[in-house]
Amino acid sequence: MRQYAKGGVGPATPLAQLARRRAENTLIAAAGASCAEGLLGWGTAAAVQRAQQLMQAEVDARAGDRYDRWQGRQGHRNGTAPGYVVVGGRKVSILRPRLVDADGREVELESYAAVRDAASMDRTALGKVLEGVACRKVARGLQRDQPLAEDFKAYGAGRSSVSRRWMAATEAALAAQASRRLDDRRYLAILLDGKGLGDHLLLVALGIDQRGAKHVLGVWEGDSENKAVAMAALADLSERGLDVNQGVLVVIDGGKGLASAVSEMWPEVAIVARCRAHKRRNVLGHLPKKEHGWVRRTLERAWHEPDGGEAERRLRELIAELQPRWPDAAASLSEGLAETLTCQRLGLPAALVRALGTTNLIESALARTESICHRVCRWRNGAQAVRWATMALLEAEQGFGRVASPEAMASLSAAIAREMERRAAGEQAAAAD
Repeated sequence: MRQYAKGGVGPATPLAQLARRRAENTLIAAAGASCAEGLLGWGTAAAVQRAQQLMQAEVDARAGDRYDRWQGRQGHRNGTAPGYVVVGGRKVSILRPRLVDADGREVELESYAAVRDAASMDRTALGKVLEGVACRKVARGLQRDQPLAEDFKAYGAGRSSVSRRWMAATEAALAAQASRRLDDRRYLAILLDGKGLGDHLLLVALGIDQRGAKHVLGVWEGDSENKAVAMAALADLSERGLDVNQGVLVVIDGGKGLASAVSEMWPEVAIVARCRAHKRRNVLGHLPKKEHGWVRRTLERAWHEPDGGEAERRLRELIAELQPRWPDAAASLSEGLAETLTCQRLGLPAALVRALGTTNLIESALARTESICHRVCRWRNGAQAVRWATMALLEAEQGFGRVASPEAMASLSAAIAREMERRAAGEQAAAAD
């Protein structure tokens, strides 16, 4: 039998070894976290110290050495005064050196103006809000990301300060969006859909250019059922240079006011397509839940049929089947039926039929804004809703991908040209008769 020295420890069991390793790993992790936090705190302290060194160096360069009778001096030292530098998106209190001229007027230090960069504060605060951080939690997040030592006093990242910066940024984004010119490229397709934020309804327009890139064209307060709002939105697009003279595919959500406005504003050049997702939702809304399955499958089979004529035949059969028992569902499907088949009638590739057969491109863009807009508990007015939606959409726009390949977009352009030629030929034949 093996003997151990008094007070010694015998061979550890596997369980004991595992427990000891876990305890060691916990200590190492805690030490690492403490070290990382200390390094971050040291970094912010070094930034403050460097800012003070820059200001002192400028004072020395402009006033000369202390007690020196240099005749070329631009000012005289005059002690210090409370000030701040911007570090990590916050204002950090410091004592700044003062410089005055011969008349006692304070001379502004260029270095002090540089270290008080308000633009960096705006970028940091707005970045946090766009990441989904509430205004009241921005200061806490900044302290967590870049901790300051206890002897430093930070301010300027509170709820009210961040809220003011956010309001100014959203107003600037709205102004930039409202003045954005649309005559620098040709848009082959325009999607129009409504969005609700609280009690406020917004109309959103998304354009797709010849390369398949998506662009936010505008956000307006109002419902797509309101013809006056839709007319004003389309007029705004035209005033900013939107050229639709060569024809354009317009995908709408099915709002009657929107459809009427498009027909009135662009009667000869608009090729209207009705959103299938909205149409399916409307039809199923008139049916008992137990009937949804087979009706949904029938609709999908028809809408995935490459031949437009065959797809319409299938939908007509479905209308005839629904008519005896659910006439409202049949009437809903009949209304605008041909416009749900526009993409197939144009002979577009399957990828474009899927992309442009619904307004999902807008809805997916709006879904990316929910991380920002969902935190608002009370929308004070429609202007606030428009500002927030515009800012969120412009942020989402930076991550937009292409709708389809260049070959598919070329086929859309050719299909629009063929449709315009067909309409022109029809008008000529009607004029001859």
